[in-house]
Amino acid sequence: MGNINCQYEQLKYPLFLGELSGQTSVEATLDLPENLPRIGMIIGGDFQTGPATIKVAEDQIVINGKLYPHLLFMAELAEERRKLYHHSEEQYPDEDNIQQEMEEYSLPQEYGVGWYGENGIDYEARMEAPGIRPQMLVQVEVKPLRGIFEKESPDRAVFKGSVKLIVHAVQHQTTGIISDINVQSPSTISLVKDSLAVEEILETKKFTLPVRSNLALSNLKPGIARVLEISAIPTGISQEIAKGKLFVKGAIALSLIYVGSNDEGDPTEIFSHDWNQATGSVMPFETHIDLNNTDGEVLALARVNTRNVQIELSTPHDLHCQLDLDLEVNLSQIHQKELVVDAIPGENELMDSKKYLVNLEEYSGETGGQLDLEQQIQLPGSNAGMERILSCSGMIEEVTVEAAEGKALVEGSLNLRVAYISEGDLERKLHIATWSQGTENRIPLAGVLEFSGLQSGTLLRTQPILESLKVELVDDRIIKLNGTVQFRILARTPRALFVMQDCAMVVPVEESTRPSMLFYVVQADDTLWKIARRYQTTMETLLKANTITNPDNIMIGQKLVIPKKVING
Repeated sequence: MGNINCQYEQLKYPLFLGELSGQTSVEATLDLPENLPRIGMIIGGDFQTGPATIKVAEDQIVINGKLYPHLLFMAELAEERRKLYHHSEEQYPDEDNIQQEMEEYSLPQEYGVGWYGENGIDYEARMEAPGIRPQMLVQVEVKPLRGIFEKESPDRAVFKGSVKLIVHAVQHQTTGIISDINVQSPSTISLVKDSLAVEEILETKKFTLPVRSNLALSNLKPGIARVLEISAIPTGISQEIAKGKLFVKGAIALSLIYVGSNDEGDPTEIFSHDWNQATGSVMPFETHIDLNNTDGEVLALARVNTRNVQIELSTPHDLHCQLDLDLEVNLSQIHQKELVVDAIPGENELMDSKKYLVNLEEYSGETGGQLDLEQQIQLPGSNAGMERILSCSGMIEEVTVEAAEGKALVEGSLNLRVAYISEGDLERKLHIATWSQGTENRIPLAGVLEFSGLQSGTLLRTQPILESLKVELVDDRIIKLNGTVQFRILARTPRALFVMQDCAMVVPVEESTRPSMLFYVVQADDTLWKIARRYQTTMETLLKANTITNPDNIMIGQKLVIPKKVING
């Protein structure tokens, strides 16, 4: 009977735990800077989220982060002017004075202010997470949901916001396996192997990239008297791996709402200006990450967010923009493994093997695709009619992706925010309209993306990016929406297979030399495999003789029967 020589290695693979999500509410009092007029009426506002830090305990996650609100309001002066419009003759007998006051009142009274950097709002959220342990790799996504502002006093507002927290957890598994068996003649053992694409999670890299750029308004646009609001959206994100580095490239599209100025520098009307891909005026950025100690196919998933967007005016037409770009890159690598899943002994040979059931999600490829947005939507009923649109911004929410044969079925919704000038409104010109998840005016998103070779039951994870968005006025209550959403979809197939952890040739002891009743008392550090080797039998023999269902479930002091006859397992 020939000998066998087993080659061993450690199989490392991730176990992706189910996604956990929750919400937390944040409330804070915001003091208006002294250089701004007092608040007469609040128009609305928005907020951004910064990167979060997490602390993982047993069954609990503590999340700390910052929110950066931006408020739009009407100055208190507008309230005083409004009184003139409804004056009585006893109060204002001078018609010339009334006319002058009304002309001043017709000037824009809208202002914008943001709380950035250290002035942002701190929050802490605690989430119950059964099964979460400190040694796991845990990540959290923070998405803004809704922010409202209430006037507390002329120089103070109250912010009430909520964020969605999405937690991804990965538990690293490691088990010893046989990668190959060398068989020496005259043994005729046949090996059964299976291939596996094993994903090894490397690390998550987080960093902040400052982006700075000088911008200019079109000569056809009036100069800037004051900035009301500016939004910054990452676009054209691409990744490339070369020379041991991961390069992340893209651009920032900007949308500015401002109060214009005339040649004398006096405020006139509210205008908007965009720096986007269509005009080739975006703010580009590029950065790279060193990929150390990688020897397989590298898989990188990057998320990019902007915050702390601020504008400084050099001249009414020239401005300097600065913002912080938060990047989070998940790195893993794919190893193609060929594993021994069975060994079949030849005739008259007896072999024992120790097997282990591996449950994992095998990486099975990725694809990209695009969904086009094109529909007409109605202005929410409570909003004033539109005269002209200033800007729009959106965010993809609640996206699910389901696998079908050769296709990925995408479903979700678009949260949309549109700033516009109302028609015939003397007291307030700037308005904000929103379409959001969970409301009657929800904008659905659905489509089908081709995914060659995809099979039903495959687990899909996607990273949608709203690549472009444009709205046009149809009439005072209807707008036409056009845009594109880029998808990157990763596929993982559930696999359950028995792999061999150990094997040995068995030369049974002559039955005549073994007592009719042989017992063994389990000692510390004993395993059924070790006991089988000691008595030249098989694990299957011990399992059946002792009515054991789980080979790993033996206890110190347990008495085992060692049968004379060996069963080939």
